Amino acid sequence: MTSESKAHTPGFYNHMFMVPKSTTKHIIDHSILNTYIITTKFKMEMITTVMFAIHQNNWTVLLNLEDFYLQVPIHQESQCFLHFTWKSIDSQFQVLCFSLSIAPHIFTYLMAPVSIKFHRQGFRILHYLDD
Repeated sequence: MTSESKAHTPGFYNHMFMVPKSTTKHIIDHSILNTYIITTKFKMEMITTVMFAIHQNNWTVLLNLEDFYLQVPIHQESQCFLHFTWKSIDSQFQVLCFSLSIAPHIFTYLMAPVSIKFHRQGFRILHYLDD
């Protein structure tokens, strides 16, 4: 998921903070980095799409892909943009981060072949992101 980097390694350092919840949640703020990322428009299904697609007597299955992003590796040359410091330790992400502006597009792109495969077998599959 992350690797330690040498102290003061050149790169883009993102702000990290904690949000108190029942368990403390660490947040890495990529908002400044996101201003430099070129995004393209794409269609993403929403929960309302799912609700309208379900009809009486349909069978449904819910798969929680909670760690989906953690399975998507980031090219080594791009990892320098995903630095952060926590407790005086410099680290960098090696996998897709939830707060990157292109993450939902990548999720939709990677799920498309799965949807196509199931559609060809007669299943209706919808995928959406829920924070």
